[in-house]
Amino acid sequence: MSFDPITAGIDLGKQLVATLGKWIPDVAQRDQAAAEIQGQVLTIVASQVALNTKEADSPSLFVSGWRPATGWVCLGGLTYQVMIRPLVQSIINIWYPQYGMVSLEMETLLTLLFGMLGLGGYRTFEKYTGITK
Repeated sequence: MSFDPITAGIDLGKQLVATLGKWIPDVAQRDQAAAEIQGQVLTIVASQVALNTKEADSPSLFVSGWRPATGWVCLGGLTYQVMIRPLVQSIINIWYPQYGMVSLEMETLLTLLFGMLGLGGYRTFEKYTGITK
């Protein structure tokens, strides 16, 4: 299972093509159906890439800034949970051990972080190989 929709779409297309043998016994029909599925998946992937490019090129902060904003929210949550909360909690425990600080849900933060790191890794790979500027 992939974090990004592009890889998830490609994986779904591969799984559909792999299971066509169970549904369509004729080899020629199965190959034709596989080609149609692959073409549809590539069309969906290309439209998602075009949408991502258009979104990133937008001058509006509300259109192009949601990904960086998501990154900053993730960074703020992780900073609180990993650095600020333990430090402040240990200081509070000196005088008021009965009080505690709110703990954040790490599963959600880490899912967001890993998804963003994966997308960042794809972008770095694209820049390194010269696919994009």
